[in-house]
Amino acid sequence: MNDRKERILGSALELFANQGYNATATIKIARHADVSEGLIFKHFGNKRGLLDAILLEAQYRAEKLIQP
Repeated sequence: MNDRKERILGSALELFANQGYNATATIKIARHADVSEGLIFKHFGNKRGLLDAILLEAQYRAEKLIQP
């Protein structure tokens, strides 16, 4: 995963946690991550795709923790 994509995911997670999913616009995420809003759509398609990517990453990390 590249640096900008990681910044987008991290910023989205932080803003979703603090402000809620519905109250967080993609432009806020882009500004927080210091990227263009278009890059969010390029990588994730839409805000729901971004949320799905966060959930998949969390699942991947959780599975790594519990595997022997």
